[in-house]
Amino acid sequence: MTLKPILEGEKQYLVPLYQRTYAWQRKQLDRLWADIVAQADALRDGTTNPGHFIGSLVLAPAPNQIAGGISRWLVVDGQQRLTTLMLALAALRDHVHAESPREADRIHRQWLVNEYQSGDDKFKLLPTQTDRAALRACIEHTSTPTGGNVAVAYRFFVEQLTAIGSTDDPHDIRRIEQAIVTRLDLVSVTAEHNDNVHRIFESLNNTGMALSLGDLLRNHLFMLLPTRADEVYRTVWAPMQKLLGPDNVETLAYLDLVLRGHPELRRSDTYQGQQKRFRDIGHDEAAVEAEIVELARRARHLHAILKPAELKDREIADGLTRLAVWGAEAVNPILMVLLDRRERGLAASGETAAAMLHLESYLVRRMLCGRTASGINRAFAQAANAIADTPDAAETLREILSQPRRYWPDDDQLTENIAQLNFYWAGKARQRLFVLRRLEESYGHKELVDWDETKVQIEHVLPQTPTPEWLELLEPDVEPGESPDDLHQRIVHRLGNLTVTAYNPDLSNKPFAEKRKLLQNSNFSMTKDIAERESWGLQQIEARGAELAARAAQMWPGPKATRTAAPQDQWQVVRRICAALPEVCPRAPGRPTVTSPPLPASTPNPWATTSRRTQCPTPGASSGLTARCPPSSAGPSRVALISLAMSSPPKVCASTTRGERRHPSASPLATSPL
Repeated sequence: MTLKPILEGEKQYLVPLYQRTYAWQRKQLDRLWADIVAQADALRDGTTNPGHFIGSLVLAPAPNQIAGGISRWLVVDGQQRLTTLMLALAALRDHVHAESPREADRIHRQWLVNEYQSGDDKFKLLPTQTDRAALRACIEHTSTPTGGNVAVAYRFFVEQLTAIGSTDDPHDIRRIEQAIVTRLDLVSVTAEHNDNVHRIFESLNNTGMALSLGDLLRNHLFMLLPTRADEVYRTVWAPMQKLLGPDNVETLAYLDLVLRGHPELRRSDTYQGQQKRFRDIGHDEAAVEAEIVELARRARHLHAILKPAELKDREIADGLTRLAVWGAEAVNPILMVLLDRRERGLAASGETAAAMLHLESYLVRRMLCGRTASGINRAFAQAANAIADTPDAAETLREILSQPRRYWPDDDQLTENIAQLNFYWAGKARQRLFVLRRLEESYGHKELVDWDETKVQIEHVLPQTPTPEWLELLEPDVEPGESPDDLHQRIVHRLGNLTVTAYNPDLSNKPFAEKRKLLQNSNFSMTKDIAERESWGLQQIEARGAELAARAAQMWPGPKATRTAAPQDQWQVVRRICAALPEVCPRAPGRPTVTSPPLPASTPNPWATTSRRTQCPTPGASSGLTARCPPSSAGPSRVALISLAMSSPPKVCASTTRGERRHPSASPLATSPL
């Protein structure tokens, strides 16, 4: 079937509310125009080649048909190509109007309107309400359409027709019209009166015609509003979708379910979850409408999270902006609750800002201590539901995040890890720059740096590629058995050695004396502070690391003190003891060893998880060793010391050190690096 029988006669094609708005871009328009020109050329050459297939058109009878009136059809699928062809015909009419008003009038009456109808019935195509005004402007030609994809497509065809109109053949334009209405083939599929067009729409998506979750959700919800669909779409859904943008409707639907008590929900299950939620109220239009209104209310909170700069409350806007820069979407359920409480008058801005600072501190401190983000999505979703109706959301959130298994590092842990860990490899690049930016801001500038305009980079004061001069400076601080290169690798990426600068290439790996001169001219206080040092080595890096750790502890308040240490903290105690004591296990090559005679088979092993005796893997070691290391004659064994530090005996070879593999009979808990 071609477009000619589809448009002839008094017909109207309605694009349902659940359809997406017109979305064709230049790529699709170029392809269609090439097909039209190819068919026009075939007409010129007199070839009998068949027309060009451009896709399918799935139609269903529109409800409330009036006997003797125009024939109305719902466009279940194919509205994008049908709208595009109508825009091409409107542009063709306007192109010929200057030379032949009569011909333009014929095109208008024959293809674009129902000549003897009025109002909306006059138009052969009635798109979704979002596109309706733009298409009406094109068809009526009362004003020039502006903005949106409909206007862009109309202007595209005007430009293409102008280029063709400049040729010597006056019949080219006429052949373009013939090609559009008689040479582009469509497969027209018509549903029966009792078919559910919403179900057809879903099935088309399931067979590969990609639609967004927002499209499917809109389809499902408006299927439940047989008499209120137009009004609810116009007054509630369309403004919400305009506020968020189509892509973020899916995010809103997901957060809505999380906040309704489904913290374990996966994003991919959002549509099914919403379907299930509306199943019990699907028979009640008023209840469905109320839920859509509530969804639109929550859309304002999501919009504030996505566009914090538009908020008037600067304290809240700044907190949201910092979390957005950090880039953790896992905090969004908590932020939605905080903004909801603020909107309902249950919390002042101060409480909301304090809660956001707790979130920021939790994320930053974990990153500074080398913790991954694993598991925080569900933890934050659970916390969001827990703080919803508490008297003080900020304090409740702090208590939840301070629980031992949440691992929110305290000040001592923060200071220790900043002194030892390679900050440059922690987290993501934007998060590392965020930490340095916040530390820089803690110096209290009178003139704030424009971070968006300034191309700030992270600078290694002790360079990543050291020159012999730099290695010579490190020589006095090397430990026994360590080289300057080893020391360099150990400290070069620590926070104490890093700063921010806008002229990183100029600094390169220059000697410190030359770097000092450049750093003195910096607008960054933390960088100027480095220039005040006479030299730069291990001691200066450690001292500056301690200074920055103190600033970090003050800027990002830590957890509430708890009576018992977390299991992770207990293992930190074990690791520190292991690192401090001499090695006694005979499986460690090159270390002092103490042997003990084999134990009789009947001797119980107080530390082993089973009574099974285990061979020590070191060649030549005593075959009588059990899972624990033997005691040292020089003093108490490590196992004995560890047992004093923990509430239960460790199931780990106590002599394991950094980078070594665990003893074959040790518990899996021993696999974490010491």
